[in-house]
Amino acid sequence: MKSVWGAGMLALALSLAACSQNTAPAAPEAAAAAPNVVVEDAWIAASPQGVAIAAGYVTLRNAGDAPDRLVSLSSPSAPRVELHTMSMDGGVMQMRPIEALEIPANGAVALEPGGDHIMFVDLPEPLADGETVSVTMTFETQDPMTVDFAVRDRAAPHAMEH
Repeated sequence: MKSVWGAGMLALALSLAACSQNTAPAAPEAAAAAPNVVVEDAWIAASPQGVAIAAGYVTLRNAGDAPDRLVSLSSPSAPRVELHTMSMDGGVMQMRPIEALEIPANGAVALEPGGDHIMFVDLPEPLADGETVSVTMTFETQDPMTVDFAVRDRAAPHAMEH
């Protein structure tokens, strides 16, 4: 009986060893997918001395087959960064924060002067023409991305093109 027991245990051990050797190697972690939403022409209007806010503009282009949403923004240069919409009501301009910005599939959204924009609030110091401001954009479906926004003088020709 001992030899049957011993032979059975030996067969089990050899089977387990063979199984572990035939196991396929672990698949490498999936590489991060390329982002569908890309950023074009990111800039912020320079803020005058004593003004603790600045407006930012950018075009968000979605090359994907599904919409995405920009759900939050942050920057080391401003304690608060918000998405804002602007509208006219009876000749009065109204600006208010919005929770998110939809970027349509295979489409683009332009945040530009006179329309929707990014608001940098409670700036500790004014933003001067020629500086850059790092902004982290968080999306609903793709990984966050950090983008450098160029600070431009609003009166400069390149700023007025928008």
